[in-house]
Amino acid sequence: MNEMYNRETKEWFLKERPNEENMSNYRSLFKRTCKYEELIGKDIMNFNYEECRGLLAFLKPKSKRTLVANLSYLRLYTQWCVEKNQVDTTKNNWDLTMSSNDLVHYMHERSYFKDYNDFLDSLSKYVDRKYDKLFFFLLYKGVYGDALQDIIEAKDSDLDNETMSIFVPSKNKTVFLGKDFFDIFHAQDTGEYSDLKLINEDSPYLIKAYIDKRNPEGKATKHGLNIGLKRFNKQIFEQEKKKTYFTTQTIRKSGLLYGAHEILISSGKVTRANCEELFKIFDCEPKDFFTFQDEITIHEKVFFDNEV
Repeated sequence: MNEMYNRETKEWFLKERPNEENMSNYRSLFKRTCKYEELIGKDIMNFNYEECRGLLAFLKPKSKRTLVANLSYLRLYTQWCVEKNQVDTTKNNWDLTMSSNDLVHYMHERSYFKDYNDFLDSLSKYVDRKYDKLFFFLLYKGVYGDALQDIIEAKDSDLDNETMSIFVPSKNKTVFLGKDFFDIFHAQDTGEYSDLKLINEDSPYLIKAYIDKRNPEGKATKHGLNIGLKRFNKQIFEQEKKKTYFTTQTIRKSGLLYGAHEILISSGKVTRANCEELFKIFDCEPKDFFTFQDEITIHEKVFFDNEV
């Protein structure tokens, strides 16, 4: 991959700013934007409004200060391109780009599922491999563990078909999974795989890996699970031309936040007390409940247009 997309123009821009104190910041930013520019197939200066938002989300700024700095650099570069007649229009779409609060909402919308139906619909549309679906389902329902160990160690024998649940030995807890999970579990795997690799269907583990003499038990790995997650984001982009940022944490948090949404609808408010059972399921009672309430507020605003 190139260090800079459309290098000639960007080097021209940099050479015309010999006294620029933030020269190293520009170079660093251009290197980080290169992958997204290659994905979209055009230079930053030609991005439309939606692509501008997508790039800012892709950069994942760690603070509002970083976000403001990135916006400033991108605006100045594009404005220079406009002045040098490198752009077909005199319009600089970076001038229209959102505030930091808007970006937070944008990232949330593309990293979380709205509700359970949205989750199921996404599995149906964008995931064809059975064990990827089971992996996502366990995350959404609250099975996780350090470094995904509760999922990696889960076995077929931990499932209870009658109660439609799974027992998690490390936490000594039972998590309800529901009929949809068991329908997937009992269904035939119709996903596409390499002809050179076959799933170890004899594995006692719930999430089964490829047949491999180095892994005779057929136990999944964290790396393998994360590849499935990358496939999911890639499939959404290929089908919808929409960049998404789902991670193991955001899928898990989607289930938690939808649980909080149901509490909000039934009780009128979310408190530490009425979330006690929900926190037990997800093993994640927040130390700072106010931060969790902020996350609920964002989720409700983005997906349900509710002011909490």
